[in-house]
Amino acid sequence: MNLNLTLIIEVLSFLLFVYIFAKYIYRPISSVLEKRAMMIREKIDSAEEKQREAEKRFREVEERLAGLEMEMADIRTRAVKEAAEVKDEIIRNAKQEAERIIQRAREKAEVESKKIYNRLKDEMLDLVFHSIKLILKREVKKEDHYSYLKDRVEEFKI
Repeated sequence: MNLNLTLIIEVLSFLLFVYIFAKYIYRPISSVLEKRAMMIREKIDSAEEKQREAEKRFREVEERLAGLEMEMADIRTRAVKEAAEVKDEIIRNAKQEAERIIQRAREKAEVESKKIYNRLKDEMLDLVFHSIKLILKREVKKEDHYSYLKDRVEEFKI
């Protein structure tokens, strides 16, 4: 009977232990573990939501970046086109200025050439008059004098 009584006491002690454990230890630990599990689930859900939000923002940034790249390419194309237009305008203006300079140089050369022509003509006339003076100082026959003057006038006709 000793064995039975010991067995019964041990079974009763075990049952008392299980009851006390369940009432005072298991439920609070279980409650804490459930709260902890719920808190972990909330953090995981929050992290997943933040990750989805971050991915959404990343896609938005990628889209904006792609739009900016296209805009930069467009700006670069316009800048190259504008630079070509400015270059063409500069070349066109330079050609016009060169033509004006050449035209002024031609006009100036023509004026100078007329001045030189008139000076030479005046000098030739002076020489003719001087020659006539010299001839008239000498006695020359009228026919010789007329022939000489005619030859000189023919030489100076332009």
